Amino acid sequence: MRDAWKGVYAEIKNSAGGRGISDIMKAMTSIYIAIGTGFIYGLLLLYLMSAYAEVISWVCIVLTGIGLFGGSVLCYFMRRDVVAERGVEGDGAAV
Repeated sequence: MRDAWKGVYAEIKNSAGGRGISDIMKAMTSIYIAIGTGFIYGLLLLYLMSAYAEVISWVCIVLTGIGLFGGSVLCYFMRRDVVAERGVEGDGAAV
């Protein structure tokens, strides 16, 4: 019976799937560290969100406003370049 299990173990280890499982087993320490780090970062985010939620939300609103304003300025300058290339402004119809 023990020889049969050794044969099955050797067959699994020699297959592509068995090598993949073996690689995962070798990386278990790194996987556990990654899970622990993610858990700690999650708790830290939870604490920061509970302590500074209003400040974080206002920062996000201000950054969104700055991004939208910057996008508007970019679109204006792109339009100005297109008008300079064509020599005339558009007639209002879709291009």
